[in-house]
Amino acid sequence: EKTRRTIVDGQAVRGRTVVVHALEPDASLSVCHVLFVTKESAGRAGALQRAATLPILTISDEAHFLDEGGIIQLRTIDNRVRF
Repeated sequence: EKTRRTIVDGQAVRGRTVVVHALEPDASLSVCHVLFVTKESAGRAGALQRAATLPILTISDEAHFLDEGGIIQLRTIDNRVRF
């Protein structure tokens, strides 16, 4: 069974390859463009604080993500994912 990670990892979008990495608590975000944060993400709060100082799009499907400083919160409404 494919996981969310393996579904997109290595795929090309407009000639650019998508690379998925698990976030380590003290990992550098300098080469990150999009940060998807889950409830289980290690170092979640610190990563959001570091991302806030960089040009990184932060996305999550967690309920209070916007209150934590995230940019896009995904919600499922009528079986469809919404911003």
